[in-house]
Amino acid sequence: MSEATKHLKSFKIPFDCMEPAIPTGSNVIGHVSYYSSHKPERWDVVVFSIPGKDGQFIKRIVGLPGETIKLASDGLRINGSVVPPPAEFKDSFGTFKHDVNYKHASGEFTIPDDSVFVMGDNQAIYVADSREHGAVPIRNLEAKVIAAVRLDLM
Repeated sequence: MSEATKHLKSFKIPFDCMEPAIPTGSNVIGHVSYYSSHKPERWDVVVFSIPGKDGQFIKRIVGLPGETIKLASDGLRINGSVVPPPAEFKDSFGTFKHDVNYKHASGEFTIPDDSVFVMGDNQAIYVADSREHGAVPIRNLEAKVIAAVRLDLM
């Protein structure tokens, strides 16, 4: 095993929370030691665990440590200013608006200094993410996703 490949791991994505970017049933390749030497960045896709919950999850980072986030009808607000997603995500994040089922970020929510705020891309479904579970500690980020592959299409 080469030095580069020993930092890579495959994760199966059985859910549709990241569609259309990552289709249900895809495998993703994650760099498992990435966050030991890099800071999380907005729009990174990450595999993580949630304290007290079983399993691994995959979502996109939208809020960074120490920021104040608010999900509003006019979009994602960070520290009071609207932050538009990159053009390649224009069909995602239709759910920046508040939903009564979400506990966090319907009002202003300050992300702890050791955590990030993550959301799923799929705008057509209710996605369990930081809006429900709160911020994810950086120590729980297991990998930065660097590629997605649909193995059933090969």
